Amino acid sequence: MKFLIIGAGSIGLRHARNLLSLGHRVSLVDPDPQARDRAVALTGVAVAADLDTARPKEHDVALIATPTHLHLGQARAVLEMGLHLFVEKPLAHTWAGLDRLMELAARSTMHTMVGCNMRFHPGLQRLNQLLKSGDLSDIRAVQVVCGHYLPDWHPGQDYRRWYSIRRSEGGGVLLDAIHELDYVRWLLGDPDSLVTFGGKLSGLEGDVEDIATTLLQYPRRTVAIHLDYVQRPYRRSVTLFGEDGTVEWDETRLRRYNVKTQRWETLLDTADFDFNELYLQEMRHFVHCIETGEEPINPVAEAAITTKLALLCHQSLEQSRVITGVRERVLRSGPSAGGAVTRTSVARPGVAS
Repeated sequence: MKFLIIGAGSIGLRHARNLLSLGHRVSLVDPDPQARDRAVALTGVAVAADLDTARPKEHDVALIATPTHLHLGQARAVLEMGLHLFVEKPLAHTWAGLDRLMELAARSTMHTMVGCNMRFHPGLQRLNQLLKSGDLSDIRAVQVVCGHYLPDWHPGQDYRRWYSIRRSEGGGVLLDAIHELDYVRWLLGDPDSLVTFGGKLSGLEGDVEDIATTLLQYPRRTVAIHLDYVQRPYRRSVTLFGEDGTVEWDETRLRRYNVKTQRWETLLDTADFDFNELYLQEMRHFVHCIETGEEPINPVAEAAITTKLALLCHQSLEQSRVITGVRERVLRSGPSAGGAVTRTSVARPGVAS
């Protein structure tokens, strides 16, 4: 297939190299002359300065890898041109235009998918199988952590130039680390209510939340998702607590505490797993779906729900509120549809002392 990658930053170049390795044809577009020069040097493929020059209708698939605030408009343009669409996460940074994109995607015959590479991690896939089989039915509490010191994300680059620290460009850890909300929904479904605490709490530059902890309430379990731009070293993990024992996942292994033997048992060792394989598997999956007509694992309709959940977390953080009726709200249109919002009796989230 012929892919047009819109955006020649780090993730766009990763996808370009991976698609080339999988035998696909690739061209890129980026308005930044330095980004174009770097892309040519690293991939050897053509890089246009704008969409018109790139001749998008000569491609089969458009892959959007630009700053978050550009995703919605570019995604609409791609679908209107009749191309298959892959959008890097998150799908959007605002409610405005999100439902319109969902309607356009629903009418289109093109396949859509939003980046969710963590769903392809063998540890999380095994954990999903355990949960869906009922083997972990007694889980009553879950703790999710994802933290990484922002300046360490891309060594040699100045983080102060990234969209991640700019609210106007869709930055902030709640949207940047939306993978955690995505795989929590994939593993556990949608919560009944939520509240988010945190804010701009570190010494990092920018005008976005750099620490956020969200509590999700389900009928018979609670989930705490902690996200931050400050943690050293990098950490990503899920711990599930139940009466029959504890299950722990990180990117090196999945293990379970056996109550009978009182020992930890390794269910899956992924210490030597190549992280880039997640992106390769993601592209293989999307291409397979286009070729066979199958539904991708995370189409626009699905990713929009995760995006709305993240936006509700933002709303809770900014308004110091518990948000109830979450399932109804994320399935309906607009930021105020369905559910109730109640003021908490605890310390104000999002207000740093």
